[in-house]
Amino acid sequence: MSRSKLILLSMISFFSFHANAFEEDKNYHVLVSTGIGFAANAVFDSQYSSLGACVAVGFSYEVYQHHRYDAYSNQDMVANIVGCGLGIALNELSGLKFDFKSSNETYMINLRFDY
Repeated sequence: MSRSKLILLSMISFFSFHANAFEEDKNYHVLVSTGIGFAANAVFDSQYSSLGACVAVGFSYEVYQHHRYDAYSNQDMVANIVGCGLGIALNELSGLKFDFKSSNETYMINLRFDY
């Protein structure tokens, strides 16, 4: 998927929700998922891998809530997915990437901006 299509899709998804339609809990789901999506896209080379990792974290939390509090929510998952897409789009706009390299006993973390 091209960068511009992903960004456009994420922005439309995010702004298609009216602010009053979100409960405070949904705002937290979007905010945290945005951070996870941003970080995942900075690490992974693929937007699909980033989206998969981010959605997996959100789904894992929903499964935890279901078992712990009997409170699984499809609406929370939608908020998680919107946040993941938004985070990936923001990372693509910023161009921030991390590289992890190892050589013998030396480990390096490289920070770069790709435009």
